Amino acid sequence: MSHRMVMTLSSEIARIPFGQAFKRDRRLALLFLCLVPLLLFCSADPARAAEVASNVSLISPNGDSNSDTVDVTITLDEQSDVTVDVLDQSSSPVSTIHIGAGVAAGNSIYSWNGTDGGGGVLPDGPYSIRLTATGVSGTVTHTAPIDVQVHPIAIAGWDTWMYQNKWVRLWYKANTDTDQVRFVLKVKNASGGIVATLYPGWKDPNKLGYIGYKVALPPGNYSYGVYAQDSQNSWGLASSWKDLTVAEPRLLSKMTRSRAVISPNGDKVADDVTVGYTLARPANVQVQVWTASGSYVASLTNRYQLAGAHTAWWSGMRYSTANTRWQWTWGGHYKIKVVATDASHTTMEEAVNVWADKTKPLVDKVINTESMAPFVDGYKDSARISFRTSEPGSGWITIWDPQGRKVVDGPLGWLASGWNEWSWNGQTWAGVTVPSGTYRYRITLTDSAGNSGYTETKNIPVSSYIDSSAYSIGSIYIDLSDQTLTAYDTSGTKRFKILVSSGLPGMSTPKGTYRVIKKKRLLIAYSGNAWADHPTYFREHHAIHGWPYTSGRRALRGTLGSPASHGCVRIEDSYAKFINRQTITRSTVVRVGS
Repeated sequence: MSHRMVMTLSSEIARIPFGQAFKRDRRLALLFLCLVPLLLFCSADPARAAEVASNVSLISPNGDSNSDTVDVTITLDEQSDVTVDVLDQSSSPVSTIHIGAGVAAGNSIYSWNGTDGGGGVLPDGPYSIRLTATGVSGTVTHTAPIDVQVHPIAIAGWDTWMYQNKWVRLWYKANTDTDQVRFVLKVKNASGGIVATLYPGWKDPNKLGYIGYKVALPPGNYSYGVYAQDSQNSWGLASSWKDLTVAEPRLLSKMTRSRAVISPNGDKVADDVTVGYTLARPANVQVQVWTASGSYVASLTNRYQLAGAHTAWWSGMRYSTANTRWQWTWGGHYKIKVVATDASHTTMEEAVNVWADKTKPLVDKVINTESMAPFVDGYKDSARISFRTSEPGSGWITIWDPQGRKVVDGPLGWLASGWNEWSWNGQTWAGVTVPSGTYRYRITLTDSAGNSGYTETKNIPVSSYIDSSAYSIGSIYIDLSDQTLTAYDTSGTKRFKILVSSGLPGMSTPKGTYRVIKKKRLLIAYSGNAWADHPTYFREHHAIHGWPYTSGRRALRGTLGSPASHGCVRIEDSYAKFINRQTITRSTVVRVGS
Protein backbone atom coordinates (compact mmCIF):
# COMPACT_ATOMS: atom_id res chain seq x y z
CA MET A 1 0.00 0.00 0.00
CA SER A 2 1.40 3.39 -1.02
CA HIS A 3 1.65 6.27 1.36
CA ARG A 4 -0.42 9.27 0.26
CA MET A 5 0.64 12.90 0.45
CA VAL A 6 -2.30 15.29 0.34
CA MET A 7 -1.71 18.92 -0.63
CA THR A 8 -4.52 21.48 -1.12
CA LEU A 9 -4.05 24.75 -2.97
CA SER A 10 -6.98 27.21 -3.07
CA SER A 11 -6.82 30.69 -4.56
CA GLU A 12 -9.58 33.22 -5.12
CA ILE A 13 -9.42 36.88 -6.09
CA ALA A 14 -12.67 38.90 -5.85
CA ARG A 15 -13.67 40.55 -9.14
CA ILE A 16 -15.76 43.74 -8.85
CA PRO A 17 -17.75 45.15 -11.93
CA PHE A 18 -17.00 48.79 -11.30
CA GLY A 19 -17.29 50.51 -14.79
CA GLN A 20 -20.95 51.46 -14.88
CA ALA A 21 -21.13 52.18 -11.18
CA PHE A 22 -18.19 54.56 -11.54
CA LYS A 23 -20.03 56.54 -14.23
CA ARG A 24 -23.27 56.79 -12.22
CA ASP A 25 -21.69 57.80 -8.94
CA ARG A 26 -18.34 59.56 -8.64
CA ARG A 27 -18.55 59.15 -4.88
CA LEU A 28 -18.63 55.41 -5.35
CA ALA A 29 -15.55 55.66 -7.56
CA LEU A 30 -13.77 57.68 -4.95
CA LEU A 31 -14.69 55.09 -2.31
CA PHE A 32 -13.41 52.29 -4.54
CA LEU A 33 -10.10 54.06 -5.10
CA CYS A 34 -9.71 54.24 -1.33
CA LEU A 35 -10.54 50.54 -0.87
CA VAL A 36 -8.29 49.17 -3.65
CA PRO A 37 -5.09 49.16 -1.56
CA LEU A 38 -6.96 47.49 1.27
CA LEU A 39 -8.45 44.87 -1.07
CA LEU A 40 -5.08 44.22 -2.63
CA PHE A 41 -3.52 43.83 0.78
CA CYS A 42 -6.25 41.46 1.95
CA SER A 43 -6.88 39.36 -1.16
CA ALA A 44 -4.11 39.63 -3.75
CA ASP A 45 -1.70 37.14 -1.92
CA PRO A 46 -2.67 33.66 -3.14
CA ALA A 47 -0.93 32.13 -0.11
CA ARG A 48 -3.65 33.36 2.15
CA ALA A 49 -6.23 31.30 0.32
CA ALA A 50 -4.29 27.95 0.30
CA GLU A 51 -4.28 25.02 2.73
CA VAL A 52 -1.68 22.20 3.03
CA ALA A 53 -2.22 18.93 4.91
CA SER A 54 -0.15 15.72 5.22
CA ASN A 55 -1.34 12.43 6.67
CA VAL A 56 1.86 10.30 6.11
CA SER A 57 5.52 11.20 5.85
CA LEU A 58 7.61 8.06 5.10
CA ILE A 59 8.87 6.34 1.96
CA SER A 60 11.07 3.21 1.89
CA PRO A 61 12.31 2.90 -1.73
CA ASN A 62 14.20 -0.41 -1.43
CA GLY A 63 12.48 -2.52 -4.07
CA ASP A 64 10.52 -4.80 -1.75
CA SER A 65 7.13 -3.53 -3.01
CA ASN A 66 6.40 -2.13 0.43
CA SER A 67 6.26 1.69 0.70
CA ASP A 68 8.52 1.99 -2.36
CA THR A 69 6.53 4.97 -3.77
CA VAL A 70 4.39 7.82 -2.55
CA ASP A 71 1.40 9.46 -4.26
CA VAL A 72 1.38 13.26 -4.08
CA THR A 73 -2.10 14.73 -4.40
CA ILE A 74 -2.55 18.48 -5.09
CA THR A 75 -5.79 20.44 -5.16
CA LEU A 76 -6.14 23.68 -7.23
CA ASP A 77 -8.92 26.22 -7.14
CA GLU A 78 -8.00 27.54 -10.58
CA GLN A 79 -6.04 26.46 -13.61
CA SER A 80 -2.35 26.87 -12.89
CA ASP A 81 1.16 26.04 -14.03
CA VAL A 82 2.46 23.49 -11.52
CA THR A 83 5.93 22.36 -10.42
CA VAL A 84 6.41 19.67 -7.72
CA ASP A 85 9.99 19.39 -6.40
CA VAL A 86 11.80 17.44 -3.64
CA LEU A 87 14.08 19.52 -1.41
CA ASP A 88 16.84 18.30 0.91
CA GLN A 89 17.52 19.67 4.39
CA SER A 90 19.25 22.74 2.95
CA SER A 91 16.13 23.45 0.80
CA SER A 92 18.04 22.64 -2.38
CA PRO A 93 16.09 20.75 -5.09
CA VAL A 94 17.26 17.14 -5.45
CA SER A 95 14.43 15.78 -7.59
CA THR A 96 11.48 17.00 -9.65
CA ILE A 97 8.28 15.01 -9.43
CA HIS A 98 6.23 16.94 -12.02
CA ILE A 99 6.29 20.03 -14.21
CA GLY A 100 3.06 20.91 -16.02
CA ALA A 101 1.43 23.95 -17.63
CA GLY A 102 -2.28 24.66 -17.50
CA VAL A 103 -3.13 22.07 -14.88
CA ALA A 104 -6.89 22.13 -14.39
CA ALA A 105 -8.49 23.08 -11.11
CA GLY A 106 -9.32 20.19 -8.79
CA ASN A 107 -7.29 17.17 -7.67
CA SER A 108 -4.20 15.84 -9.46
CA ILE A 109 -2.06 12.86 -8.36
CA TYR A 110 1.64 12.34 -9.08
CA SER A 111 3.82 9.38 -8.01
CA TRP A 112 7.42 9.53 -6.76
CA ASN A 113 9.75 6.52 -6.23
CA GLY A 114 12.33 8.15 -3.95
CA THR A 115 14.97 8.71 -6.65
CA ASP A 116 16.91 11.79 -7.63
CA GLY A 117 17.07 13.32 -11.08
CA GLY A 118 19.53 10.67 -12.25
CA GLY A 119 17.41 7.73 -11.07
CA GLY A 120 19.43 6.93 -7.99
CA VAL A 121 17.74 6.32 -4.62
CA LEU A 122 18.21 9.27 -2.30
CA PRO A 123 20.09 8.72 0.96
CA ASP A 124 18.10 8.21 4.14
CA GLY A 125 17.03 11.39 5.83
CA PRO A 126 14.38 14.13 6.07
CA TYR A 127 13.20 15.86 2.90
CA SER A 128 10.30 18.06 1.85
CA ILE A 129 8.01 18.17 -1.17
CA ARG A 130 7.43 21.68 -2.53
CA LEU A 131 4.40 22.64 -4.65
CA THR A 132 4.64 25.80 -6.79
CA ALA A 133 1.39 26.83 -8.57
CA THR A 134 1.03 29.95 -10.78
CA GLY A 135 -2.40 31.03 -11.97
CA VAL A 136 -4.16 34.23 -13.00
CA SER A 137 -4.37 35.06 -9.33
CA GLY A 138 -0.64 34.82 -8.84
CA THR A 139 1.88 32.29 -7.50
CA VAL A 140 1.57 30.17 -4.37
CA THR A 141 4.25 27.91 -2.81
CA HIS A 142 3.73 25.33 -0.10
CA THR A 143 5.81 22.43 1.33
CA ALA A 144 5.17 19.27 3.32
CA PRO A 145 7.72 16.97 5.03
CA ILE A 146 8.65 13.51 3.74
CA ASP A 147 11.25 11.06 5.16
CA VAL A 148 13.29 8.64 3.07
CA GLN A 149 14.13 5.49 5.02
CA VAL A 150 15.57 2.75 2.84
CA HIS A 151 16.17 0.43 5.85
CA PRO A 152 13.34 -0.61 8.14
CA ILE A 153 12.82 2.09 10.69
CA ALA A 154 13.75 -0.25 13.55
CA ILE A 155 17.44 -0.46 12.57
CA ALA A 156 19.85 1.85 14.36
CA GLY A 157 23.28 0.34 13.84
CA TRP A 158 25.02 -2.77 12.62
CA ASP A 159 28.36 -4.35 11.95
CA THR A 160 29.34 -7.76 10.60
CA TRP A 161 32.43 -9.91 10.54
CA MET A 162 33.50 -13.51 10.03
CA TYR A 163 34.43 -15.64 13.05
CA GLN A 164 36.69 -18.67 12.66
CA ASN A 165 35.71 -18.88 9.01
CA LYS A 166 32.47 -20.62 10.03
CA TRP A 167 30.24 -17.97 11.52
CA VAL A 168 29.03 -14.56 10.42
CA ARG A 169 28.38 -12.41 13.46
CA LEU A 170 26.16 -9.36 13.33
CA TRP A 171 25.95 -6.59 15.87
CA TYR A 172 22.52 -4.99 15.91
CA LYS A 173 20.42 -2.50 17.78
CA ALA A 174 16.70 -2.05 17.29
CA ASN A 175 16.07 1.31 18.95
CA THR A 176 12.33 1.51 18.58
CA ASP A 177 9.98 0.96 21.48
CA THR A 178 7.20 -0.48 19.35
CA ASP A 179 8.70 -2.67 16.64
CA GLN A 180 10.70 -5.89 16.40
CA VAL A 181 13.30 -6.56 13.75
CA ARG A 182 15.13 -9.56 12.36
CA PHE A 183 18.28 -9.67 10.27
CA VAL A 184 18.42 -12.08 7.34
CA LEU A 185 21.78 -13.20 5.98
CA LYS A 186 22.08 -13.80 2.25
CA VAL A 187 25.21 -15.27 0.67
CA LYS A 188 26.10 -14.99 -3.03
CA ASN A 189 28.59 -17.11 -4.91
CA ALA A 190 31.18 -15.69 -7.28
CA SER A 191 28.64 -15.52 -10.13
CA GLY A 192 26.15 -13.56 -8.02
CA GLY A 193 23.69 -16.36 -7.29
CA ILE A 194 22.15 -16.65 -3.82
CA VAL A 195 23.46 -19.87 -2.25
CA ALA A 196 22.30 -19.40 1.34
CA THR A 197 19.57 -17.49 3.16
CA LEU A 198 19.54 -17.73 6.94
CA TYR A 199 16.71 -16.45 9.12
CA PRO A 200 17.24 -15.92 12.84
CA GLY A 201 14.51 -15.18 15.34
CA TRP A 202 12.95 -11.81 15.97
CA LYS A 203 14.89 -9.41 18.20
CA ASP A 204 13.25 -7.27 20.83
CA PRO A 205 13.26 -3.49 20.41
CA ASN A 206 15.64 -1.13 22.14
CA LYS A 207 18.30 -3.78 22.77
CA LEU A 208 21.90 -4.26 21.72
CA GLY A 209 23.39 -7.65 20.92
CA TYR A 210 24.78 -9.88 18.22
CA ILE A 211 23.54 -12.79 16.13
CA GLY A 212 25.62 -15.67 14.84
CA TYR A 213 24.95 -17.34 11.51
CA LYS A 214 26.68 -20.65 10.87
CA VAL A 215 27.77 -20.83 7.23
CA ALA A 216 28.18 -24.35 5.86
CA LEU A 217 29.62 -23.71 2.39
CA PRO A 218 32.22 -25.38 0.23
CA PRO A 219 35.57 -23.61 0.07
CA GLY A 220 35.51 -20.64 -2.30
CA ASN A 221 34.92 -16.89 -2.66
CA TYR A 222 31.54 -15.48 -1.70
CA SER A 223 29.90 -12.23 -0.67
CA TYR A 224 27.26 -11.72 1.93
CA GLY A 225 24.78 -9.08 2.92
CA VAL A 226 22.50 -8.71 5.89
CA TYR A 227 18.93 -7.57 5.28
CA ALA A 228 16.67 -6.21 7.95
CA GLN A 229 12.95 -6.85 8.15
CA ASP A 230 10.56 -5.12 10.51
CA SER A 231 7.14 -6.30 11.64
CA GLN A 232 5.51 -4.26 8.85
CA ASN A 233 7.38 -6.47 6.37
CA SER A 234 9.58 -3.59 5.26
CA TRP A 235 12.99 -4.74 4.05
CA GLY A 236 16.33 -3.07 3.70
CA LEU A 237 20.01 -3.92 3.28
CA ALA A 238 21.39 -3.48 6.77
CA SER A 239 25.02 -3.77 5.71
CA SER A 240 26.87 -3.29 2.49
CA TRP A 241 27.84 -6.49 0.70
CA LYS A 242 31.13 -7.84 1.96
CA ASP A 243 33.57 -10.39 0.62
CA LEU A 244 33.59 -13.81 2.25
CA THR A 245 36.29 -16.40 1.68
CA VAL A 246 35.57 -19.90 2.91
CA ALA A 247 38.92 -21.64 3.12
CA GLU A 248 39.67 -25.31 3.26
CA PRO A 249 39.06 -26.61 6.81
CA ARG A 250 42.07 -27.32 8.97
CA LEU A 251 43.59 -30.59 7.88
CA LEU A 252 44.32 -31.57 11.47
CA SER A 253 42.32 -30.67 14.56
CA LYS A 254 43.71 -29.90 17.99
CA MET A 255 44.79 -33.07 19.78
CA THR A 256 43.25 -34.49 22.93
CA ARG A 257 44.75 -36.81 25.57
CA SER A 258 43.26 -39.20 28.09
CA ARG A 259 45.61 -38.05 30.89
CA ALA A 260 48.42 -35.57 31.39
CA VAL A 261 50.54 -37.76 33.68
CA ILE A 262 51.37 -41.42 33.22
CA SER A 263 53.25 -43.90 35.39
CA PRO A 264 54.87 -46.45 33.08
CA ASN A 265 55.86 -49.05 35.67
CA GLY A 266 53.68 -52.03 34.82
CA ASP A 267 51.28 -51.82 37.76
CA LYS A 268 48.34 -51.31 35.36
CA VAL A 269 47.55 -47.96 36.94
CA ALA A 270 47.99 -44.94 34.61
CA ASP A 271 50.62 -46.83 32.63
CA ASP A 272 49.49 -45.49 29.24
CA VAL A 273 47.85 -42.55 27.44
CA THR A 274 45.48 -42.30 24.47
CA VAL A 275 45.61 -39.28 22.15
CA GLY A 276 42.88 -38.23 19.72
CA TYR A 277 42.85 -36.14 16.54
CA THR A 278 40.55 -35.50 13.56
CA LEU A 279 41.42 -35.31 9.86
CA ALA A 280 39.37 -33.03 7.62
CA ARG A 281 40.37 -35.06 4.56
CA PRO A 282 42.45 -38.19 3.86
CA ALA A 283 46.14 -37.88 4.65
CA ASN A 284 49.31 -39.76 5.42
CA VAL A 285 49.75 -39.66 9.19
CA GLN A 286 52.74 -40.16 11.47
CA VAL A 287 52.32 -40.27 15.25
CA GLN A 288 55.57 -40.29 17.19
CA VAL A 289 56.81 -39.82 20.76
CA TRP A 290 59.76 -37.52 21.46
CA THR A 291 61.52 -36.39 24.59
CA ALA A 292 61.47 -32.75 25.60
CA SER A 293 65.02 -32.40 24.29
CA GLY A 294 64.03 -33.74 20.85
CA SER A 295 65.18 -37.35 21.08
CA TYR A 296 63.10 -39.98 19.31
CA VAL A 297 61.31 -42.44 21.62
CA ALA A 298 58.71 -44.44 19.69
CA SER A 299 56.48 -44.48 16.59
CA LEU A 300 52.79 -45.10 17.21
CA THR A 301 51.28 -44.69 13.70
CA ASN A 302 52.68 -44.34 10.20
CA ARG A 303 50.00 -44.94 7.54
CA TYR A 304 47.34 -43.46 5.26
CA GLN A 305 44.11 -42.55 7.08
CA LEU A 306 40.68 -41.44 5.91
CA ALA A 307 38.95 -38.25 7.05
CA GLY A 308 37.40 -38.48 10.50
CA ALA A 309 38.35 -39.05 14.13
CA HIS A 310 41.34 -41.21 15.01
CA THR A 311 43.24 -42.27 18.12
CA ALA A 312 46.74 -43.44 18.95
CA TRP A 313 47.89 -45.24 22.09
CA TRP A 314 51.23 -45.06 23.88
CA SER A 315 52.02 -47.75 26.43
CA GLY A 316 54.72 -45.65 28.07
CA MET A 317 57.49 -47.82 26.59
CA ARG A 318 60.51 -47.07 24.43
CA TYR A 319 62.54 -49.25 22.11
CA SER A 320 66.06 -49.82 23.36
CA THR A 321 68.46 -50.23 20.46
CA ALA A 322 71.17 -51.36 22.87
CA ASN A 323 69.08 -54.22 24.23
CA THR A 324 66.98 -54.60 21.06
CA ARG A 325 63.79 -54.78 23.07
CA TRP A 326 61.03 -52.61 24.48
CA GLN A 327 61.53 -51.12 27.93
CA TRP A 328 59.63 -48.81 30.25
CA THR A 329 60.59 -45.25 29.47
CA TRP A 330 62.32 -42.88 31.87
CA GLY A 331 60.51 -40.30 33.91
CA GLY A 332 60.25 -36.76 32.54
CA HIS A 333 58.49 -34.68 29.88
CA TYR A 334 57.46 -36.20 26.55
CA LYS A 335 55.78 -34.86 23.44
CA ILE A 336 53.40 -36.89 21.26
CA LYS A 337 53.30 -35.38 17.74
CA VAL A 338 50.91 -35.99 14.85
CA VAL A 339 52.09 -34.97 11.36
CA ALA A 340 49.50 -35.20 8.54
CA THR A 341 50.09 -34.61 4.80
CA ASP A 342 47.16 -34.57 2.33
CA ALA A 343 47.09 -35.17 -1.46
CA SER A 344 47.88 -31.50 -2.17
CA HIS A 345 51.05 -31.84 -0.02
CA THR A 346 49.59 -29.62 2.66
CA THR A 347 51.23 -30.60 5.95
CA MET A 348 50.02 -29.84 9.48
CA GLU A 349 51.47 -30.81 12.84
CA GLU A 350 49.87 -30.94 16.28
CA ALA A 351 51.33 -32.11 19.59
CA VAL A 352 50.43 -32.72 23.23
CA ASN A 353 52.71 -32.93 26.27
CA VAL A 354 52.75 -35.90 28.64
CA TRP A 355 54.62 -36.18 31.92
CA ALA A 356 55.97 -39.61 32.89
CA ASP A 357 56.15 -40.03 36.65
CA LYS A 358 57.57 -43.30 37.97
CA THR A 359 58.51 -42.13 41.46
CA LYS A 360 56.46 -43.45 44.36
CA PRO A 361 55.35 -40.82 46.85
CA LEU A 362 57.04 -40.89 50.24
CA VAL A 363 54.86 -41.07 53.35
CA ASP A 364 56.92 -40.88 56.53
CA LYS A 365 57.48 -39.19 59.89
CA VAL A 366 54.36 -40.79 61.39
CA ILE A 367 53.52 -39.46 64.85
CA ASN A 368 50.54 -40.54 66.99
CA THR A 369 49.54 -40.67 70.66
CA GLU A 370 50.74 -43.66 72.65
CA SER A 371 47.28 -44.93 73.55
CA MET A 372 43.60 -44.05 73.47
CA ALA A 373 40.46 -44.82 75.48
CA PRO A 374 37.55 -44.17 73.08
CA PHE A 375 34.74 -44.47 75.63
CA VAL A 376 33.20 -41.00 75.20
CA ASP A 377 34.05 -39.86 78.70
CA GLY A 378 36.35 -37.04 77.61
CA TYR A 379 39.59 -38.87 78.36
CA LYS A 380 41.76 -39.85 75.37
CA ASP A 381 38.68 -40.44 73.26
CA SER A 382 40.63 -40.11 69.98
CA ALA A 383 44.10 -40.71 68.60
CA ARG A 384 45.71 -38.03 66.45
CA ILE A 385 47.96 -39.32 63.66
CA SER A 386 50.38 -36.89 61.98
CA PHE A 387 52.39 -37.83 58.89
CA ARG A 388 54.39 -36.18 56.13
CA THR A 389 53.91 -36.65 52.35
CA SER A 390 56.42 -35.89 49.61
CA GLU A 391 53.79 -34.85 47.03
CA PRO A 392 50.04 -34.37 46.76
CA GLY A 393 47.93 -37.45 46.40
CA SER A 394 44.93 -39.46 47.48
CA GLY A 395 45.21 -40.89 50.98
CA TRP A 396 43.92 -44.19 52.36
CA ILE A 397 43.85 -45.49 55.93
CA THR A 398 43.68 -49.16 57.00
CA ILE A 399 43.35 -50.26 60.66
CA TRP A 400 43.47 -53.88 61.86
CA ASP A 401 42.24 -55.26 65.17
CA PRO A 402 44.34 -57.64 67.31
CA GLN A 403 42.96 -60.61 65.36
CA GLY A 404 44.10 -59.09 62.04
CA ARG A 405 40.64 -58.09 60.82
CA LYS A 406 40.11 -54.72 59.14
CA VAL A 407 37.99 -52.39 61.24
CA VAL A 408 38.70 -49.26 59.15
CA ASP A 409 39.57 -49.33 55.47
CA GLY A 410 38.76 -46.20 53.48
CA PRO A 411 39.84 -42.89 51.91
CA LEU A 412 41.35 -39.90 53.65
CA GLY A 413 40.63 -37.63 50.66
CA TRP A 414 43.11 -35.57 48.67
CA LEU A 415 46.16 -34.71 50.75
CA ALA A 416 48.55 -31.83 50.16
CA SER A 417 52.31 -32.27 50.20
CA GLY A 418 53.89 -31.71 53.61
CA TRP A 419 52.41 -32.42 57.02
CA ASN A 420 48.90 -33.88 57.24
CA GLU A 421 46.82 -34.98 60.20
CA TRP A 422 43.98 -37.44 60.79
CA SER A 423 42.17 -38.36 64.02
CA TRP A 424 40.65 -41.73 64.83
CA ASN A 425 37.77 -41.83 67.28
CA GLY A 426 38.24 -45.50 68.08
CA GLN A 427 35.24 -46.55 66.01
CA THR A 428 34.72 -48.59 62.91
CA TRP A 429 33.34 -46.70 59.92
CA ALA A 430 29.98 -48.20 60.85
CA GLY A 431 30.15 -46.13 64.07
CA VAL A 432 30.83 -48.97 66.51
CA THR A 433 33.49 -48.45 69.20
CA VAL A 434 36.18 -51.12 69.06
CA PRO A 435 37.14 -53.25 72.09
CA SER A 436 40.39 -52.64 73.92
CA GLY A 437 43.58 -54.11 72.55
CA THR A 438 46.52 -53.21 70.31
CA TYR A 439 45.49 -52.07 66.83
CA ARG A 440 47.73 -51.61 63.81
CA TYR A 441 47.35 -49.05 61.02
CA ARG A 442 48.98 -48.06 57.74
CA ILE A 443 48.53 -44.95 55.54
CA THR A 444 48.81 -45.23 51.76
CA LEU A 445 49.26 -42.29 49.37
CA THR A 446 48.60 -42.52 45.60
CA ASP A 447 49.78 -39.65 43.39
CA SER A 448 48.13 -38.37 40.19
CA ALA A 449 50.11 -40.86 38.10
CA GLY A 450 48.89 -43.83 40.09
CA ASN A 451 52.14 -44.43 41.98
CA SER A 452 51.56 -45.58 45.56
CA GLY A 453 53.67 -45.31 48.68
CA TYR A 454 52.75 -46.14 52.25
CA THR A 455 53.90 -45.78 55.82
CA GLU A 456 55.33 -48.50 57.97
CA THR A 457 52.76 -50.30 60.05
CA LYS A 458 52.27 -48.57 63.42
CA ASN A 459 50.42 -49.52 66.61
CA ILE A 460 47.63 -47.74 68.47
CA PRO A 461 46.93 -49.21 71.94
CA VAL A 462 43.25 -48.94 72.85
CA SER A 463 42.87 -49.07 76.64
CA SER A 464 39.83 -49.96 78.76
CA TYR A 465 39.98 -46.92 81.06
CA ILE A 466 36.64 -45.25 81.86
CA ASP A 467 36.06 -42.41 84.29
CA SER A 468 33.29 -43.86 86.46
CA SER A 469 32.15 -40.42 87.60
CA ALA A 470 31.47 -39.18 84.11
CA TYR A 471 27.66 -39.62 83.88
CA SER A 472 24.78 -41.92 84.75
CA ILE A 473 23.24 -44.19 82.14
CA GLY A 474 19.52 -43.57 81.66
CA SER A 475 18.74 -46.12 78.94
CA ILE A 476 20.30 -48.90 76.89
CA TYR A 477 19.25 -50.22 73.51
CA ILE A 478 20.46 -53.68 72.38
CA ASP A 479 20.05 -54.30 68.63
CA LEU A 480 20.11 -58.06 67.95
CA SER A 481 20.21 -57.61 64.18
CA ASP A 482 23.61 -55.90 64.10
CA GLN A 483 24.80 -57.10 67.53
CA THR A 484 25.36 -53.65 69.08
CA LEU A 485 24.61 -51.89 72.34
CA THR A 486 23.95 -48.12 72.45
CA ALA A 487 24.01 -46.27 75.78
CA TYR A 488 22.31 -42.95 76.54
CA ASP A 489 22.74 -40.76 79.61
CA THR A 490 19.83 -39.55 81.74
CA SER A 491 19.30 -36.55 79.44
CA GLY A 492 18.90 -38.81 76.40
CA THR A 493 22.29 -37.98 74.88
CA LYS A 494 23.97 -40.85 73.05
CA ARG A 495 27.23 -41.76 74.79
CA PHE A 496 28.65 -44.81 73.04
CA LYS A 497 27.83 -47.73 70.75
CA ILE A 498 29.71 -51.02 71.11
CA LEU A 499 29.68 -54.59 69.76
CA VAL A 500 28.00 -57.36 71.74
CA SER A 501 27.43 -61.10 71.58
CA SER A 502 23.83 -62.09 72.24
CA GLY A 503 22.24 -65.53 72.66
CA LEU A 504 22.72 -68.35 70.20
CA PRO A 505 19.75 -69.80 68.27
CA GLY A 506 17.57 -71.76 70.69
CA MET A 507 18.93 -69.67 73.58
CA SER A 508 18.25 -66.23 72.11
CA THR A 509 18.20 -63.06 74.15
CA PRO A 510 14.56 -62.14 74.88
CA LYS A 511 13.18 -59.06 73.17
CA GLY A 512 11.25 -56.43 75.07
CA THR A 513 11.55 -53.42 77.32
CA TYR A 514 12.92 -53.93 80.81
CA ARG A 515 14.57 -52.12 83.71
CA VAL A 516 17.77 -52.86 85.60
CA ILE A 517 16.66 -55.04 88.52
CA LYS A 518 19.97 -55.84 90.21
CA LYS A 519 23.74 -55.62 89.81
CA LYS A 520 26.57 -57.89 90.98
CA ARG A 521 30.33 -57.92 90.86
CA LEU A 522 30.54 -61.50 89.62
CA LEU A 523 28.23 -63.85 87.73
CA ILE A 524 28.70 -67.60 88.42
CA ALA A 525 27.11 -70.20 86.15
CA TYR A 526 25.08 -73.10 87.53
CA SER A 527 27.80 -75.57 86.66
CA GLY A 528 30.21 -73.66 88.83
CA ASN A 529 33.00 -73.68 86.29
CA ALA A 530 32.07 -70.55 84.33
CA TRP A 531 31.77 -66.92 85.48
CA ALA A 532 31.87 -63.33 84.17
CA ASP A 533 32.57 -59.91 85.65
CA HIS A 534 30.12 -57.13 86.51
CA PRO A 535 26.73 -58.51 85.46
CA THR A 536 23.86 -56.00 85.22
CA TYR A 537 20.54 -57.90 85.26
CA PHE A 538 17.50 -56.76 83.28
CA ARG A 539 15.71 -60.14 83.82
CA GLU A 540 16.13 -62.73 86.53
CA HIS A 541 18.42 -64.92 84.40
CA HIS A 542 19.57 -62.45 81.74
CA ALA A 543 22.30 -59.87 82.26
CA ILE A 544 24.75 -57.63 80.48
CA HIS A 545 28.22 -58.77 81.53
CA GLY A 546 31.88 -58.95 80.56
CA TRP A 547 33.92 -61.73 78.98
CA PRO A 548 33.15 -65.12 80.44
CA TYR A 549 35.76 -67.39 82.05
CA THR A 550 35.48 -71.12 81.40
CA SER A 551 37.57 -73.56 83.46
CA GLY A 552 40.04 -70.77 84.23
CA ARG A 553 40.43 -69.67 80.64
CA ARG A 554 39.10 -66.47 79.12
CA ALA A 555 36.67 -66.92 76.19
CA LEU A 556 37.87 -65.61 72.84
CA ARG A 557 36.97 -61.99 72.32
CA GLY A 558 36.61 -62.61 68.61
CA THR A 559 33.00 -63.64 69.21
CA LEU A 560 31.91 -59.99 69.64
CA GLY A 561 29.62 -58.96 66.81
CA SER A 562 27.84 -62.32 66.50
CA PRO A 563 25.62 -64.50 68.74
CA ALA A 564 27.70 -66.64 71.12
CA SER A 565 26.04 -66.71 74.58
CA HIS A 566 23.32 -68.71 76.34
CA GLY A 567 21.00 -65.65 76.30
CA CYS A 568 22.97 -62.98 78.18
CA VAL A 569 24.62 -60.02 76.45
CA ARG A 570 28.42 -60.16 76.45
CA ILE A 571 30.44 -56.94 76.12
CA GLU A 572 33.97 -55.64 76.67
CA ASP A 573 35.02 -55.90 80.36
CA SER A 574 35.65 -52.16 80.72
CA TYR A 575 32.17 -51.37 79.41
CA ALA A 576 30.61 -54.05 81.62
CA LYS A 577 32.23 -52.43 84.64
CA PHE A 578 31.10 -48.94 83.56
CA ILE A 579 27.49 -50.02 82.89
CA ASN A 580 27.42 -51.86 86.20
CA ARG A 581 28.47 -48.72 88.07
CA GLN A 582 26.56 -46.06 86.12
CA THR A 583 23.14 -47.67 85.65
CA ILE A 584 20.42 -46.99 88.23
CA THR A 585 18.55 -49.95 89.66
CA ARG A 586 14.80 -49.95 88.88
CA SER A 587 15.32 -46.76 86.80
CA THR A 588 17.66 -47.44 83.86
CA VAL A 589 15.64 -48.82 80.91
CA VAL A 590 16.98 -51.75 78.85
CA ARG A 591 15.26 -52.29 75.49
CA VAL A 592 16.08 -55.34 73.37
CA GLY A 593 14.99 -55.33 69.73
CA SER A 594 16.13 -55.96 66.19
